[in-house]
Amino acid sequence: MLLCLSLTEQRQSEIYARLTASGHTLRLSQLQQVLDTLTSDGLVVTRRGWRGAYVHRLAEGEAVEVALNEAWAKAEKEQGRNEKSES
Repeated sequence: MLLCLSLTEQRQSEIYARLTASGHTLRLSQLQQVLDTLTSDGLVVTRRGWRGAYVHRLAEGEAVEVALNEAWAKAEKEQGRNEKSES
C-alpha cells in the first residue's frame, strides 16, 4: 500500500486506481481503514482538501523511510516467488 502513495496529495479514488492497476483488489472501506491506520502510525498525512474531500500523502521522516524499505523488500521477495512459480 505504501508503495502506491507519494509525497503529492492524492484523493482516495486516485490511490484506489493505482492499487487496482498494480493488481491489488480491495474494497474502498478496506482502503479507508488502511489509510486511517497509516495516518495513526504517522506514515501518512491526511487532511481535508477542496470541497471537503480527504487527501492523503506520504509523511516524511525516518519511520517512513524504514517502512518504505520494508515494503520494497517484501515486494521484491514476492516478485521472486512469482517468477519461480511461473518457470
